[in-house]
Amino acid sequence: MTPLARGCAVAFLVLSTARSAHAQMEHDAGLWILGNFQGEITDQWSLNLETDVRILDSFRLTRELILQPAVFFHINEHWTTTLQYAYVSKPRGSSEHRVIADGTYHTDIKNFVLGTRLRIAARFFQNIGPIARLRHRIHMLWSIAQTPAYLTVSNELFFNLNDQGAGPVLGFEEDRLFGGVGYHFGDHLRGELGYMWRPQRFRALPTASDHIITVNLFFRSSAKDVKKPVPRETAIQSR
Repeated sequence: MTPLARGCAVAFLVLSTARSAHAQMEHDAGLWILGNFQGEITDQWSLNLETDVRILDSFRLTRELILQPAVFFHINEHWTTTLQYAYVSKPRGSSEHRVIADGTYHTDIKNFVLGTRLRIAARFFQNIGPIARLRHRIHMLWSIAQTPAYLTVSNELFFNLNDQGAGPVLGFEEDRLFGGVGYHFGDHLRGELGYMWRPQRFRALPTASDHIITVNLFFRSSAKDVKKPVPRETAIQSR
């Protein structure tokens, strides 16, 4: 077989495999609405409350309702650590409780704000033992000229660290790739509208491929004088 023929055969095999994997995915569309409320106690300490409504099944059914209080400690201008609890109500399945700890490194370069977060969570399900999950996210925000608007992109990988024989799968579970535009509405509120692609593995079902419209609203108790992203904001969003 000539090198050209061999290359064509390899390319055909790769494309066939990709088409097969795509065909085996179950595609869905939905809407996620997040509300985040941050109250600053001191320059280092703040309290956070996040609510999240997740609608899937082609925008027809509410899959998850999440309530997540948190305590934030800003170690310095580059590091933030948090301790959080999440209650996840699933109308079509058993509820879930999570205990979460994470650390975020954040900085800015001219008009860019960059953050990377590592999160560990203990997940508790009914009739299933605890599952440890590791998450890693890279997040970037970019101010648009001298306007209150900004662009935001992020990617987060999810890995389960143990297997209980039921529930979430061991190893890679999902990826969340997000892009959107944000805007500062005055001193206390900013909002984001974006798109998220979420491939997700299950124990007995085909891999899911979710296409999600996201609406994020962030409220803060203290006024924000400069209407542009700041490094600490990369530690806030839990999604």
